[in-house]
Amino acid sequence: MESRRSFRTDRELFHADTCESLKAAARSGALRMAAVGRGSYPGTRLPARDMREVCMAGFWDAPADQEWGLDWHCNEGIEIGYVSAGRLPFAAGGRSFVVDPGHLTVTRPWQRHRVGNPNVPACRYSWIIVDVGVRRPNQPWRWPSWLLSSKAGLKRLTGMLRQNDEPVWKADKEIAACFRKLDDTV
Repeated sequence: MESRRSFRTDRELFHADTCESLKAAARSGALRMAAVGRGSYPGTRLPARDMREVCMAGFWDAPADQEWGLDWHCNEGIEIGYVSAGRLPFAAGGRSFVVDPGHLTVTRPWQRHRVGNPNVPACRYSWIIVDVGVRRPNQPWRWPSWLLSSKAGLKRLTGMLRQNDEPVWKADKEIAACFRKLDDTV
């Protein structure tokens, strides 16, 4: 098992997930995974100087119910995931969900969350984790310079992510298309 990066708030110590159970499932052939990542995250290594804020991006395609799940963990950045097929048990903020196709999962670095209950069923799930330099809600967010959006757009996005504790959102066709492109890229 690889060492995990840790970060602390005033009250808690968090450890970034290493996705060991996902890595093992991919190695065993139980699912197809394609990803790019840094540090202890799985996937093809990202170049050190390129898009440094991307911690990880990828997808899994699980053709059958799995014998693993991602237990309670945190990430180093904002994680946005998308279910394109199947249904995915997910928990965050003390609540449990079954995420349907066409929906997003959104977690912030300080939010413990779980994927699977306890295991992952047959599904296709895509995600990206972007480090915006925060570990607590009250810190200033620093969006990557490569993110093509106006200052007003980034301010609105920051507000939506910072002030909305709802971890499951309905996606529109444009968001679905973005995740398809992301999957094609990794």
